[in-house]
Amino acid sequence: MLFRFLAACLCLSFFLPSASFADGPQDNIPENVRRIPAEGIAVPEERAAAMRTSLTSLQQQLEQIRGLNRPDLTALLPDVMIFERAVRCALDYNEFFDAREFDRADELLVEGHKRATELLDGQPTWPSRRGLVVRGYISRIDQTVQPYGLVIPPTYALDHSVPTRCDLWFHGRGEKLSEVNFLWGTSAQRRRIHPRAHHRPAPLWSVLQRIQICR
Repeated sequence: MLFRFLAACLCLSFFLPSASFADGPQDNIPENVRRIPAEGIAVPEERAAAMRTSLTSLQQQLEQIRGLNRPDLTALLPDVMIFERAVRCALDYNEFFDAREFDRADELLVEGHKRATELLDGQPTWPSRRGLVVRGYISRIDQTVQPYGLVIPPTYALDHSVPTRCDLWFHGRGEKLSEVNFLWGTSAQRRRIHPRAHHRPAPLWSVLQRIQICR
C-alpha cells in the first residue's frame, strides 16, 4: 500500500501547477543559466595529487573485489563505491567549496579503503553496525551509485524479527551539499533513511528503491 500511495503522489505531481520553476525565465536561456552548484575553490596540486593516488588505489581494490566472483561481497560494493565517486566527482567537477573539505575527502577515502579491505578479507562489519551507517545502491534510473544514510537504533532487531517503523527524512539540500559533504556530515537519531537530495526534484522512484533495499 505504501508503494502505491507514493507512486500515486508522484503521478499527481505531474499535473499540479507550480508557482515557480528553477530560477525563473532567465534559467531557460542557455547562455545565462546559473551553475548549480557554484564553481568551487582550487585544490592545491599536492593535495589533489595525493587524493588521485588514493583514488587509484581504491579503484584497484574495487576491481579485486569484483574479481572474487562472490555475489555476497559484490552486493556490498555500492557501500564502498560511494566514497570513490564522492571524491572523484569533487575533483573532476571542482566541487570543493571550503578548504576544510579537503580533509573530509581524505577521511572518506580512508573509510573507503577500510571497507574495501574488509570485503577482500570476507569480513564486512558495517552491515551489522548500529547507529548512523552510510550505505550505497546502484540507481535503476541512471545506473550510478548513490549514497544514503541509515540510522539503526540500539533496540533494532537485525534479524527482522520485530516490526519496526522506518522514517524518511527529506532534509532538502543547499547548493553546496556535494556528495563529499553529504557523506561526511549526515547525522540523525532514530531509524531513518536519509535520501540525498538532488538539484532537480528527487525522483520518487529512487526513494522507493531505497526502501526496498532497506527492507
